[in-house]
Amino acid sequence: MAIKPPSDIVLDVARSADPARLNVAVRKLTEAGSRTGATDFAADLAALAGDKNAVAGFANIRAHLPVATPTTGTASPGAQKTAKEFEAVLLQKSIEVMLPNSSKIYGKGNAGSIWKSMLAQELANQLVNRGGIGLASYVATYIDQKAAAVAATTATDTSQKTGNS
Repeated sequence: MAIKPPSDIVLDVARSADPARLNVAVRKLTEAGSRTGATDFAADLAALAGDKNAVAGFANIRAHLPVATPTTGTASPGAQKTAKEFEAVLLQKSIEVMLPNSSKIYGKGNAGSIWKSMLAQELANQLVNRGGIGLASYVATYIDQKAAAVAATTATDTSQKTGNS
């Protein structure tokens, strides 16, 4: 008997999920893309887990952070992509810690851990795609400045070696 890991993991999660909570999660994920009727998904997850304080302030994370000066367009495309990926990984780890630890939401065992990690990753990617927390713009600028400094140092070293020969 062969196993199919992706489908087996999904089936394991689906079997261990409470149908009522699964329906709420599916409805909220469906609503997430539309502006009308969308509610605070993080608060709903916390309420389902029975912990109303688990994600306090998480829904309005941007309101608690200083406004970042956008540098979009000034950094190279490669630096912007790398910076966004870095911000997504950082946010994924942060979000994963903030999500409630509940087998009622994600399921039990490894499947539940994987499901929680995948949820955190998708939330982080969506957050970064919608502007993130502003870290990517600073990181992209920093990457370009470091690349320019290395290029200048390399050019200086090359010209000194050529001049000394």
